Amino acid sequence: MTNNPTTRENKKKRLNWKKVFTSFIIIIIVVCLSGGCFFAWSVYKETEDFSTQRLLSGEASKIYDVNGELMYTYGSDVNGKRENITYEDLPQVLIDAVIAAEDSRFFEHDGFDLPRIAKTLITNLAHFSIRGGGSTITQQVIKKSYFPKEEQTYTRKISEIFLAIQATKEVSKEEILTLYLNKIYFGRSTSSIGIAAASKYYFNKEVSQLTLPEAALLAGTLNSPSAYDPYYNLDLANKRRNVILDLMVNHGYITQEECDLAKQVKIENMLSQSNMASDNALSSYVDLVTAEVKEKTGLDPAETQMNIYTYCNQEIQKKATEFANGETYDYTDEDMQMAGSIQSTQDGRIIAVIGGRNYKAGDKNKATLKRQPGSSMKPIIDYGLAYKYLDWSTVHTVVDEQKSFGSYTPKNWDNSFHGSMPIKEALLQSWNIPAVSTFEEVLEAASSKEVIADMESLGIDMSTEDENLTLPYAIGGWANGVSPIELASAYATIANNGVYIESHTVNYVEVTDSDKTYNIDKNIQAKAKQSIGDDVSFMIRETMLSYSNSNSGNYKYLKGI
Repeated sequence: MTNNPTTRENKKKRLNWKKVFTSFIIIIIVVCLSGGCFFAWSVYKETEDFSTQRLLSGEASKIYDVNGELMYTYGSDVNGKRENITYEDLPQVLIDAVIAAEDSRFFEHDGFDLPRIAKTLITNLAHFSIRGGGSTITQQVIKKSYFPKEEQTYTRKISEIFLAIQATKEVSKEEILTLYLNKIYFGRSTSSIGIAAASKYYFNKEVSQLTLPEAALLAGTLNSPSAYDPYYNLDLANKRRNVILDLMVNHGYITQEECDLAKQVKIENMLSQSNMASDNALSSYVDLVTAEVKEKTGLDPAETQMNIYTYCNQEIQKKATEFANGETYDYTDEDMQMAGSIQSTQDGRIIAVIGGRNYKAGDKNKATLKRQPGSSMKPIIDYGLAYKYLDWSTVHTVVDEQKSFGSYTPKNWDNSFHGSMPIKEALLQSWNIPAVSTFEEVLEAASSKEVIADMESLGIDMSTEDENLTLPYAIGGWANGVSPIELASAYATIANNGVYIESHTVNYVEVTDSDKTYNIDKNIQAKAKQSIGDDVSFMIRETMLSYSNSNSGNYKYLKGI
């Protein structure tokens, strides 16, 4: 009996569908197992290196002046103006407010609260995304310590739970709460990171002195520091504080009477912003220190905790700022700007700096910006190099007369000519024509390359200048110019018998976490070198003293500095 071909074909089709279905089930199982293994592996990798040391909060970096006195505390997204406190510093009213606001079963659970997690999980699944919430105080400490910038994922949440359980086993509840309060944001400002900084930021008082309405306000900001910062959203902050007070009643921490009395205290009457904001008189110096530390250590003091010891003389720095801002000097133009650097002549140490008129932290520091030097370089690039390359003496006579140098015809500021005179008189009156004539002779005796090398030996960066110097350089017609710090460095070198020492603000830096010290000043002093010669420096110095002591003309002492 032969089989029907149609029947055999139908059986084959049914058999193929069984294989397809079986293969599909196997693939699903493999995918699920692979996904589960990957999930488990991800959680394991994120939790295998648990260390209580990672839970600790670093304090903010600090800058100290020449006398070792604290002059500035950094604020940053990482550390803020943080100052760590201990559990003993926390008043009970603050502990109660934070527990009521953030984690009512904190002292009971083992690092995570299952009912809170379940509720949050249902919410997240309903929205097909991580909506946040549900984290215990311990989990928030873990997140801040291990995943501060990570995107929220299910593996992150599971990792938080595992690490929170581990932390609860190794660290006491009191320590965890203290770690939390030392890490968390209490407002928009980096000055309000950590409970100690926040207490000063809002109330200008120590944590131990906080009252019930103050504690409730701080606890209220934790849910959304940006939204509930009373300096920006007073009404929202007030409503949130009252919610916290009601929660404290519900959990039995305070009575209804205490709650009602606390609600009557106006937040605006509580606020007393402290003097933690940086003193603008010091801002330009601080910005200079920050840039120098980054360059010399490769570390950012706003991100890495360190103690920076500088040569800032706060008294002189503040007087210089008063001068710059027009408090002790009358400007003829409201738009007029200025910058400067006050430097020790023997060691390159900058003791004060003017970053600009009405300088604010983060402004472009004009002490480091290059500008046309005008006549300020005449004593060095013109007459100083004439002493070096032309063998002139300090009593050499120069001539101020009408003269053209090819197509270039310089003029004096008074459009007149004054005949023969000694160098000191030409400098005192800042006549241009003798300076250009002198520089022309210098370039005939020495190459542009040699002159550039001389300028660089004094601390002036010539990399952005022309390779072939032209005569306008004699009276300040530079391609880019000289910064006030470079100019101060050049004259400090002249005063130091021609020994160049790099300008700097920092003595040494101590990095807290690594116990490493960067001896910046020591390294700079070891690299001191001779520049244009002690004999040339002596003649420049003597020439300048002979006319600056006259206290007349364009060169005078600045009173008050």
